[in-house]
This record gives sequence, C-alpha cells and structure tokens, in this order.
Amino acid sequence: MDLDTGEKEVLITSLIDDHQYPYEILSDLYQLRWQVEESYKTMKSRLEIENFSGKSCLAIAQDFYAKIFSCNLTSILVSSANEMVDKICEKRKREYKPNFTQALNRMKNSIVLLFCREEEIIEGYLNELIKIFSANLEVVRKERHFERNFRKSKRIYPMPYKGSF
Repeated sequence: MDLDTGEKEVLITSLIDDHQYPYEILSDLYQLRWQVEESYKTMKSRLEIENFSGKSCLAIAQDFYAKIFSCNLTSILVSSANEMVDKICEKRKREYKPNFTQALNRMKNSIVLLFCREEEIIEGYLNELIKIFSANLEVVRKERHFERNFRKSKRIYPMPYKGSF
C-alpha cells in the first residue's frame, strides 16, 4: 500500500490467508497494537524494568513485581484523574491528559505511605494524588507524522525519558 508520503508500506505477518486477513485490517490491527508498544516503552525507559537493585533471583523478582504493581496502581489513579482533567480542560482548544511520567515519579515516594497509613488517611491521600496528576497535564497529539531518525544509540536507557524510579 502507498502512504501519503509516496512511500510503500510493507507489513510482515504470519497471517497468510488473504481472504480472512486482508491488508486493510492489518493496518487497523497495527494501530490497535500501538498502545501495547507504548506500554513497553514506559516499562523499559521510565520504569527501567531491566535495572535491578540486586543480583539474586529474589531481588530481581521483588524489583520486577514492585515496578509492575506501581505502574498498575499509577494507571488506576491516572484513569481516575481523567474525569477531573476533562472538567479542567473543557473550554480549551486541545485535548489534554495527565502526564504519566510525572505521575510515576510522584508515586515512587507515595506507595510506601499508602501501606503505612491508617485507613482514614489513605482515602484523602489518594484524592490528593489524583489532584496532583490532574495538575500535571500534557497535550494529546493525534495523528502525528515525523520522519524517523535511524541512528544507533550506545545508551541502554534513552535520554529523552527521565527515569521515574
């Protein structure tokens, strides 16, 4: 298929039945998969999921599960913040969402407090976190098209993303 730029797009897949899987749905499936790829980027670059605090199997497992837990908990709270963001930004021209990297950064110091505080205090603390997430916004940029820069970096973790942990 030809792209808007005049280049030919080539998709490689193991789905070989042209009748059951026509090209048009493969392009749509790729678009649906984009969020999964963004999640991998978040885990590798922002959570540094491959960066462990120890070398034993137990240390690696604890680090891995702690980072996955914190990412999931942050996602839940960011989802809760979306309603507040919609109200804040209803008169703005662009669509906004909470900055997930900032939310992860804030959560790294908050998770322990959520487990150490009394039940009555936790609800208020969660509400405060949601307000903070609603205050740190970024513009949703749909359908952006930029030419890719294919250069090999020697860094394990790309610099544009500051580590959250």
